[in-house]
Amino acid sequence: LCSDMAATDMAELLTKLDPENRGLLVDVLGDLIDPEAFSYIDQDIRYDLFVTMPSARIAAIVNGLESDDAISLINDLDEDRQGEILRNLSRKVRA
Repeated sequence: LCSDMAATDMAELLTKLDPENRGLLVDVLGDLIDPEAFSYIDQDIRYDLFVTMPSARIAAIVNGLESDDAISLINDLDEDRQGEILRNLSRKVRA
């Protein structure tokens, strides 16, 4: 059911959940969440999700975004984490 949600609806759902359940839902649904949903989530909530998320998973999300949204998501992270994610991006996205 959640995997068929529009990106904006998924973002709204994730925003309304408490942090523990939000992280659990993201873990359970994984790649079924449209990467665009993360661009609609409040920056602080997105940061909290990304802190515990493996860099390869964040890179997969970034790979699925338009360049402006991808840059915005990456810029929200500290420099060390940005480097980890950039190393995990596809060559196409890095170009």
